[in-house]
Parts: sequence; C-alpha cells; structure tokens
Amino acid sequence: MTPEEHWNWMNQVSMECVEIEILELMRLAASGKKVIVDTNIPPNVLREISAYHRVAIMLCDPPDICATRFFDREDPEKKYIMEQIQLCPDPEATLRNFNSWALYHPPLEIDWAHTGFFTYTRSDFEKDTREELLSVLAKHFGLEEEK
Repeated sequence: MTPEEHWNWMNQVSMECVEIEILELMRLAASGKKVIVDTNIPPNVLREISAYHRVAIMLCDPPDICATRFFDREDPEKKYIMEQIQLCPDPEATLRNFNSWALYHPPLEIDWAHTGFFTYTRSDFEKDTREELLSVLAKHFGLEEEK
C-alpha cells in the first residue's frame, strides 16, 4: 500500500472500532474501577463522551519518532512485525515502505496539541523516564496528590 492508502485504511478501521471500544469502556467502567486505555477514539467523539480530566493525549517530538524508533520497544507485537519484515524477499525495501506509512501526514490531519484535551509531549528519549511520565499522568487523572 502507498502511505496514503495505508492511512485511509487505518482510519477506516479505527472508525469501525469506535462503537465497540466505547461499549467495552462502558462495560469495564461499570465495575467501578479505574480504566486506562490506549485508544484511537478521535477527539470529536471523546468530547461527546468524556471530559478534560479523563483524557490524556500522548505526543512525540520529533513526530517521525514512530519511523525511527518503532522497533526499539520490547513488546512482542513489534518483534513479530519485524520478524515478518525480515522474511520478505527484500527486507530493506519492506522496512522503508513500513516507515513511509509512519511518516505520512494526511492533508486534514488532526492537530492533536490543540484538541482542548491535556497533552504530554515526549521529546528527550534518552532522559525522559517512565516514572516522570507516570507521575504527570497520575496528577492529571487525580490519582496522585500534588507535592
């Protein structure tokens, strides 16, 4: 797929999943426990069903970090994708194509930093720590007292 075709496909799949995700979030929330999810529910839908202190949008600067560090994570899904890329007849071309998807920006892309929701931009991938990020999120969600 071209980057534009891939973006259109991903966007369509995400929109098809929104209702299912919302129903699942409602089911989980009915238990009374805190629910934290990574979702593709778009900001215009989140505004209808949620509030500022219940949403955090995570951003990266530089935005091409998905292409340059996608496989640096230890999660099994990333390892599986890389294994499949390595099985292709031309792994280098396949990886370039994969990264071109991550670098594609559609003409009407959402300006995530200006959605009206809390945003956290991670930019120093050597010094930023998971503990700092979790502390910021805990304060935003009211799970930790300000010190």
